[in-house]
Amino acid sequence: MAVTARRSIRPGGASLCHRCGLHTLRQYYSPELDAFAARFGERLWITGGWVREGLSDSNYLGDIDCIIVAGAQQIKQFAIAAGFDLRTAPLGAPRVVLCDGNHMDVIPVSGPTAKDAVLQAISAYNFSINSAAVNYLTGTVLRTPYWDDIDVITTASDDDIVGHLAEAGIPFSPNYFGTPKVITPNGLKVDIWALGGHTLETELSGYAHNLDAIAWSVRDRRMCDPLGVADAVAQRHLDISPAFIGNATAHDLHYTALKSIYLTIRHALTFSDRAAEVMRTPIVPEPFLIKHLIRLLRELCLCLPPQTISRAIAALENKLGACDAVRLVHTYS
Repeated sequence: MAVTARRSIRPGGASLCHRCGLHTLRQYYSPELDAFAARFGERLWITGGWVREGLSDSNYLGDIDCIIVAGAQQIKQFAIAAGFDLRTAPLGAPRVVLCDGNHMDVIPVSGPTAKDAVLQAISAYNFSINSAAVNYLTGTVLRTPYWDDIDVITTASDDDIVGHLAEAGIPFSPNYFGTPKVITPNGLKVDIWALGGHTLETELSGYAHNLDAIAWSVRDRRMCDPLGVADAVAQRHLDISPAFIGNATAHDLHYTALKSIYLTIRHALTFSDRAAEVMRTPIVPEPFLIKHLIRLLRELCLCLPPQTISRAIAALENKLGACDAVRLVHTYS
C-alpha cells in the first residue's frame, strides 16, 4: 500500500487520544487515518467500538468504523489514488484493508451541516451505547441518547402477530421473553407484545418505572396515560409501580434498583420515597446482573461527561446513604 498523504495531524491526534483515551488507535493506525484527515479534514469522524470503549476507558482492538461527510464516490476515488486496498463492506460501504489485515469501514454521509449528517448516521445504530462519534482532528464528541429498541403492544394474539409478520415477509426472531423481535432496515429493534386479554392499564401497571408506564396510540395518534403518570414524567420525577413491587422477583428488584440509579443520573431526575426504598434494596451481585450494570454504565459514559456522572453518584450516595446499588455503581463505573 502506498499512502500518498502521510503528514501527521498532531493537534487532532493528540486531542483524540487525550479526550477519549484512544491511544492504541493512533499508535497503530495514524498513517492511514492521517491520510484520510489530510484529504477530508474535520469531515472525518471515528465511531463504533474504538469510541465506545475509549469513552468508557476500556481497551479495544478491532476494526475501525469511520464517518466521512462526503459522497461514496469521492471517498473511493481518494482511497484508490492514495494506494489503499479498497474493497466493499457487506452493506455496500467502502472498506479499506489495512497493512496488518485489519480493516476500516467508511460510512459516507450528507446533511444540512456536518453535525446533522453525523448525528443522523449514529442515530440509526441499533444500540444507543454505540451512538457516539469523535472528530479525528478536533476531538469533538457527538452523542445521541435514545432508547435502543421500540416496544409495541397490540391486542392481537401471539399467533396473529407471527402470522402477520410471516405473511408480510418480515424477518423476525424470538427475543429474551420469546415474543417476536423485528430489526428494521436502519438497525432499530422492535419488540412486539400481545396484551393477552389484559387491559393497557393492567399491562403498564406491571412495568417497574413510571417513565415506561405510558403509551402512544398509533391508530388514534394520541398519548395514552391510564395510570396518570404524565405529569410526574414531565416534572422529571421517578417513581416505582406498586403493582410491580408486589409481583417482582428478587432479580427483578435488584435490576430495578440499578436501573433506577441509571435513570436518575442519565436524566437528572428527582425520585419518590418508594423509588429510594427500591434503590436501597440489598443486592446479590450475580454475574448476569453485573453484565447489565456494565451495559448501563457504558451508556452513561456515552451520554454524560465523567465529571457529571461522578457528581451525580456522590449526590445519590448522600441522599440514599450506604447501599449496595450505589456501591456497585462505584465499583464498576
